Amino acid sequence: MALAGFQTRMVVQTTEAQTRAVAMQFANDLLSMARVDPDNLDCYSLPATGKCTSAAARDSTTLRGARVALGLPAAVSVRAVLDGTELSVVIDWAARAAPTLFSCRW
Repeated sequence: MALAGFQTRMVVQTTEAQTRAVAMQFANDLLSMARVDPDNLDCYSLPATGKCTSAAARDSTTLRGARVALGLPAAVSVRAVLDGTELSVVIDWAARAAPTLFSCRW
């Protein structure tokens, strides 16, 4: 019986780890895109703010935000905030099995 409980907990932890990996991959992708396109930093904020001059960068950012929402369980909040030249990405989601709110900050 203890072994079954152990296996169940391991499955939950593995799922959480996979979810965190998806969130970190999205954050890393968004930051990498902004790093190679510093002239359009305003285009990489979520939700959209500032004056974006590149429709391609804005569309790519919006599409990636929607994709991460599909890749994470339950309620997802994706924010990318530009403060001067510093872009911070925060992804919050609720776990399916528990009401715990998880967060990935990059």
